Amino acid sequence: MLVWQLPTQSPEVNFSKLVKASLLDCTKVARSQMVKLVTTRQYLM
Repeated sequence: MLVWQLPTQSPEVNFSKLVKASLLDCTKVARSQMVKLVTTRQYLM
């Protein structure tokens, strides 16, 4: 993983950053999926 290659202040800080970043990515993906679902549903109606 890229995070471990960066200069580490402490593992805990990097881990929390990694978790936050992955959570943000998950929410972005979920949001785009929701938009796709809504738009396809509107097309079908």
